Amino acid sequence: MLLLITKAEPTLERFEHPNLGRLVQPRHYPRIEDTAKKRPWAADNDAFNNFNKENFTKMLNRLSGLERCLFVAAPDVVADMDGTLELFEVWQPQIKEAGLPVALVLQDGMLPNNIPLDKCDAVFIGGTTEWKLGIEAAAIVKKANDREMWTHMGRVNSDKRIRTARAIGCKSVDGTGYAKFTDKYLLNGLNMVRYMGEQGVIF
Repeated sequence: MLLLITKAEPTLERFEHPNLGRLVQPRHYPRIEDTAKKRPWAADNDAFNNFNKENFTKMLNRLSGLERCLFVAAPDVVADMDGTLELFEVWQPQIKEAGLPVALVLQDGMLPNNIPLDKCDAVFIGGTTEWKLGIEAAAIVKKANDREMWTHMGRVNSDKRIRTARAIGCKSVDGTGYAKFTDKYLLNGLNMVRYMGEQGVIF
């Protein structure tokens, strides 16, 4: 299990850890080429902070063809299933054309049989807190894991949430708390994801 943080290479090097990865965003991807040479990484789309088409496209161009990418989250609309699926159909081909694996950001109302899993390389659990911790999100993760896709949960900022993510089968997590309060929380978070990874997956 991996903990992905939105930090640049100097911080990642300082906290070197086998369970540490990087999450870049359209407003933050310095030295991404260096990251891609030595550690797993993924890219978010900044939809939670007002999606910007131009910035996302610039980021895609920079990331194109880089190694060790786990996923690029296709643009989504927070807590809006229909809006997210519409955007996915627009951006999925562009992400794939850049040579990058694409993730569908899961939102309230999505089920294993009403989303285009055949067009995804990964799923990213978004949505409201109640939904993301419920049975629908867990069912989608189960089906994605059965297809050997990457599975990720966002907004994970506590040991309890890490345990929940691992229990439903997520392979990675991220949370702003580990990026904002790195020295206080990151090492504990890394040790927790390592421990949970050693315990195996509980469905």
